[in-house]
Amino acid sequence: MLNPGMWSQNHLEAEDYGFPAEEERRSRPRLRLGVTITVTALGFLLAAATALLFVRLADFAVHDLPARAPTGWISAAAPVLPAGEAPPSAAPEALAGSAASR
Repeated sequence: MLNPGMWSQNHLEAEDYGFPAEEERRSRPRLRLGVTITVTALGFLLAAATALLFVRLADFAVHDLPARAPTGWISAAAPVLPAGEAPPSAAPEALAGSAASR
C-alpha cells in the first residue's frame, strides 16, 4: 500500500492538464476574519434597515394615507364601519358640487 486508501500508483498525479503550476498564496487569516466580520455586520445593518423602513411604510399607510378611497375606486378599500354607525353621505349631487367648486 502506497498511501492510506491508495492501492496503486496514480499515473495522472503529476499531470498538469495544460494549466500552469499553482502560484503560492500568502495565508492571511486576519484579513479573512476582518472581511468576514465586516460583511456580516453590513448584512445585519441591511436587515435592520429593511425592517425599520417596512415599519415606517406600514405606519405611513395606516395613519397618513386617506382612510377612504374616492367613489369609483376599489370598494374593498373602504373602511368597515362599526355596527349602527351610518356611512357618510356620498350622494351624486354632493360629489358633483364639490367637483364644480374646484
